[in-house]
Amino acid sequence: MRWQHVRRAALALVGLQTVGLVGVSTLFYNRFMESVDFGIFAQAFVLIGRGNLNPENTLKHGSFLTSHFELIMWPLSLLSWVTPGGLGLLWIQALALGGCGLVVVAWSARLLEARGLTPRWGAVALGGVVIMVVANQVFWRTVAEDFHFQALAGLLILLAARDLIDGRQRRMWLMVSLCLLCGDVAALLVVGLGITGLLTQGRRRTGVLVVVAGAAWLGLVGLIGANHASHLRDYSSLAGTTLHPGLSGLVHLALGLVTHPGRAISLLAHRSDLLLANLRAGGIIGLVTPLGLGAPVIVLASAGLESHVDYVRAGFQLVPAIPLLLVGSVMALLWGSRRLSGRGPLAARLAAAAGLVLVVSSLGLSASPSSWLLTSSANPTMISPVVARGLDAALAATPADAQVIAQAQVVGRFSARRHVEWAFFGAPRRLPLQARQVVLVLLHASGTPENPTVTRLRHQGAKLLINADGVEAIEWHPPTGRQTLLVAP
Repeated sequence: MRWQHVRRAALALVGLQTVGLVGVSTLFYNRFMESVDFGIFAQAFVLIGRGNLNPENTLKHGSFLTSHFELIMWPLSLLSWVTPGGLGLLWIQALALGGCGLVVVAWSARLLEARGLTPRWGAVALGGVVIMVVANQVFWRTVAEDFHFQALAGLLILLAARDLIDGRQRRMWLMVSLCLLCGDVAALLVVGLGITGLLTQGRRRTGVLVVVAGAAWLGLVGLIGANHASHLRDYSSLAGTTLHPGLSGLVHLALGLVTHPGRAISLLAHRSDLLLANLRAGGIIGLVTPLGLGAPVIVLASAGLESHVDYVRAGFQLVPAIPLLLVGSVMALLWGSRRLSGRGPLAARLAAAAGLVLVVSSLGLSASPSSWLLTSSANPTMISPVVARGLDAALAATPADAQVIAQAQVVGRFSARRHVEWAFFGAPRRLPLQARQVVLVLLHASGTPENPTVTRLRHQGAKLLINADGVEAIEWHPPTGRQTLLVAP
């Protein structure tokens, strides 16, 4: 057995995981299990690809450009010509997650080989890393949570971290630049990378420059008011005042954290159980390394300090931290084995036992696979093939230039158009009418009364498009001068 054979086998297994991630993403797309968040990105993806370089985000009512300043969407939108709807985005996300796994395994293999492990023992150690990657529930949860740029930003910051530690300056700055194009949230990862540099001997000067680059980009995005979707108001309790999008909100938040750190510490302590549970997916001991003390700490802290606890559970929020923690855990175990190497076989067994505990612990994040693979946050149960067939028929029957109003949990597939809104969920919503044709799409379980909005519009001459397979869709032409529609759940 040779090291190259061990490495190839490990990378092949992670490659199979990547195929699985792409497959699950495609399954969710075909089952219409893409909700509002996917719709936001899919709408921009398609419209920019068609030449609308400043599309309006009608699901959140504002320019997509000022959402998170995710400039990387503009070059990626070229893929909209070769993939239907926003499916290309889901594939990009899945491939980025798979790429994270490949980099983690390749990097870990290099560290283990450099430590002097024989191929046989290296296969055992690298097998543990492969298990933690392939069975990592945060990766699988992320593909079940619509689309977000955190996965791509996580891959780019992982590559940048490897180049930083290896001293490859030019390639590191390329990865950092691409990461910044993923938006203001990604800028926090760059700041974390700079902290890793500050904690790494021989990389401190570069670390300072990287911190400055990340902070400057974050400030620039705030200065031009392009951080509306960062929900600064959700951090208002930390600042002691209501925070608004823009640079002033960032400044007040920073001042609140500096002058009243107890607020943040108290909130993080209150959620420590959830944070520790998520750390297990990457290996808690990775936190003692420069890799773990950089971007992962920032990712976990920013999620833990949100007013809504759901962000702590969201896989897409946590996924940039996991690959760095995995490599950091390998580094920590190798450091420990070096310290104990001269103390006999018992020390080696202790190091091996610690690695085994790490692997087992990482697998215990969720008790039920269906909670992170077969459902999404917007769709607590898998949409059946029959209902998906009805939704596909409704989509095919919808004119390309019509405004679509659909249920939040399935609106994503209907968002590859200029005008789309979500409704029929929670409280009534008054929506703007922006097209001469309006199509309403909703799930309609057998035996349930017809939605009151649909009934009202059908009395006004709305045309029934689909009423089969648990799906109802109607086409309505608003009267001249009508500007809004009140939609009841």
